[in-house]
Amino acid sequence: MTEHRAQSDEALLDQLQRNAFDYFVHTVNLANVLVADTSRKEAPASIAVVGFALSVYPAGVERG
Repeated sequence: MTEHRAQSDEALLDQLQRNAFDYFVHTVNLANVLVADTSRKEAPASIAVVGFALSVYPAGVERG
């Protein structure tokens, strides 16, 4: 039972990581490379979100 649960947990983490990576890829403003704070239309960007994005991109590249 523990092995099955660990596989499920691993799959869940993989999906959460993929969703987080996709958020940063889809909300980046290509004109200035800033990332929106939320996915709402016209949401502002902040340095905090840009910092998260800068840490997510290398992890995404590493994971393919």
